[in-house]
Amino acid sequence: MQIIKGIILDSYLAAGYYRWQSSIFTDNCCYDAASDNIVDVFWLRTNLAKVGNIKNLSIYRKNKRFTVNLTAAIITTEIEELYKKYKSHITFNAPESVNQILNGNPDVEPTAVFDTQMITIRDGEKLIAASYFDLGKLTMMDIVNFYDPDYKKYSLSKYMMLLKMEYGIVQKMTYYYPGYIALNTTVFDYKIFPNSDAMEVLLTDENWYPYNKFGKEGLIPYGFYATFELE
Repeated sequence: MQIIKGIILDSYLAAGYYRWQSSIFTDNCCYDAASDNIVDVFWLRTNLAKVGNIKNLSIYRKNKRFTVNLTAAIITTEIEELYKKYKSHITFNAPESVNQILNGNPDVEPTAVFDTQMITIRDGEKLIAASYFDLGKLTMMDIVNFYDPDYKKYSLSKYMMLLKMEYGIVQKMTYYYPGYIALNTTVFDYKIFPNSDAMEVLLTDENWYPYNKFGKEGLIPYGFYATFELE
């Protein structure tokens, strides 16, 4: 079983790899259920030194009344019930449980071990949001954010992104990896939050570039399908 944390995870993320369940993978396309099409994707990372003052952002300020806790990852019945409620309100495909997200098929031996942390948010005693992420030495990788649909107006997924970035900055980390952005769909566009000037994108030459140098439309010629057609 491979241990993927510290500088090992840093190296994988820099090369465009990402965690899926209990293994690590990379890809250049994904299935978009809304359009029933395969779309090109580009891996993103946030340069934490360029994010700015997180505490000044309106989403951060309006959620300060909630209680935030950061611990090593666990999965409880309360967590699974929250995820179940969240999943019943979303319009895109998602795994059946948090356990499936983190561990995959329970009958299959995991292929890797990660340093996984979690954030929980409570309104009084009520659990209203949770998030899981993996730690490297100088980087962190987002896995999943979910929340009680009754609290949708609070933008809790984005708030948890900010909390993770804040944690990374305090820990003197360099990059926060939110996953990929996809062409021809807006479903992943929220990952540019909160500051596009802090975003970098991995292109087909295996180098990272400032996202704003291209913008989403400027990435079209670098897509897998566009490259395939040119060849």
